[in-house]
Amino acid sequence: MIDEPLPWKIALQAIAASPLTATLEGGCLLNRSTMSESIQYLTNEQGERVGVVLDLPTYTRLTHTAALDEDCLVGLSADELKALASCKLAVAEQTHLDDLLARNAASLLCADEVAELDALLAKADQLTLLKTRARYTQHYK
Repeated sequence: MIDEPLPWKIALQAIAASPLTATLEGGCLLNRSTMSESIQYLTNEQGERVGVVLDLPTYTRLTHTAALDEDCLVGLSADELKALASCKLAVAEQTHLDDLLARNAASLLCADEVAELDALLAKADQLTLLKTRARYTQHYK
């Protein structure tokens, strides 16, 4: 087996070189003359772009978009996100909510019960948002 250098090592060696254009193995060129410092392109002998070299901050920004998205729940494992995405109100709370909703539909709630219903609905809404954020975050993992 031939021990070939990894593509990223070739690119790093080319970036470290001082000329504006560096020749890489396989005839690829790293053209630094017209590119920004954060993104540089590898081109073949015909001038076609065949690869890209990113500086570390740009690479981090592009690969860690979940950390930048305020709706993503960072720091949770895939299993934790799955559990969170499938959680529900406790059975007792759900039963009480169902009872309050049925009685509210029949206009049988007093003012305290209406406030309790509003609080339970707000809690259910917050749980729904959290579950949705967990599902959304799962797509990044």
